[in-house]
Amino acid sequence: MPMNKATFSLCLLLFLVNLQPVYSQSFTEAFTEMGYSAVEQTEAVQLFKKDGNYLVGFNLQKMNVSSFQAVDSTKKSEVGNFLDNISSPFFNRIAYQDVIDNNEDAYIINASFFESYKSSTQLSYPIYTDDNWITSGSSIYGPTKQPKDEYYGEIELLALQIGSESAKITAFEKENNPKDLIMVSQNYKDHPALILANNRVTRFLLVTTLDENEDGKDEWLLLSIGLGNIVDRASELEKVNKQRYIMTLDGGSSVFFSHPTLGVLQKPARYNPVNFQEMLIDLPHYLVIKKK
Repeated sequence: MPMNKATFSLCLLLFLVNLQPVYSQSFTEAFTEMGYSAVEQTEAVQLFKKDGNYLVGFNLQKMNVSSFQAVDSTKKSEVGNFLDNISSPFFNRIAYQDVIDNNEDAYIINASFFESYKSSTQLSYPIYTDDNWITSGSSIYGPTKQPKDEYYGEIELLALQIGSESAKITAFEKENNPKDLIMVSQNYKDHPALILANNRVTRFLLVTTLDENEDGKDEWLLLSIGLGNIVDRASELEKVNKQRYIMTLDGGSSVFFSHPTLGVLQKPARYNPVNFQEMLIDLPHYLVIKKK
């Protein structure tokens, strides 16, 4: 029997509805259903914990994010890998306690990948802050002339752009004319722990964004901080981020997360393969998140 217009329209509507995922649940409800317990819940910060791992949301309408680093002026900058006419200087590794002492009432995380454990090091990917690209990045895990692996010569880097009230993650484009804080890094799907190490278990710091109030701007910055394999860690964010990109910040021994009242929740640590003694390490780049 021929389908009339009303029946066809109804069928088309049902098809389109079923085609799109439904996001009626808030991200905080989803985190709770994943077995996480609320540690802090305010308009500005939503912090959850499970088995030493953390999921945290920062409302950028209430919070400000800034970049914390210090260039080593004693070393000459070198040619970078990802931006023309932008060099790759060395940055001092800074004790995390010094960063805490200089940023009272702040949430602090490590951020950029870096290239060595010497007293100063180049950063891995481009960063834009204070109206300048402060580094072109020196990583070989990206589309450079001599990548670490053929796979990395073909990947697309991502750019996390954090503005005064919202954030977004997009494909990194060199010709961008930025105005906000920008961090460039890998899509979690391109992380070496997944591509080169069979999805090994380590600590990760993953970031995505979310438009919770559906006003067209992603006002929430969501972070996954903790131990696991990267696919499992990312899957928790994928349940709530409405198909946004998920970008990886520096993980493993570098993972650091400090709370303004609860103290250090994740500390950077490197394990000595000889005697397995935990050694604290200092880091060259942090993000500082404070209430406006």
